[in-house]
Amino acid sequence: TNTWSLAIRLIQLWREETSTNGSFK
Repeated sequence: TNTWSLAIRLIQLWREETSTNGSFK
């Protein structure tokens, strides 16, 4: 299944947003 690939994408996007904003969403 592509569950892992989707999870990795979400984590990468989340990490990028948190690193740029410096705050949790």
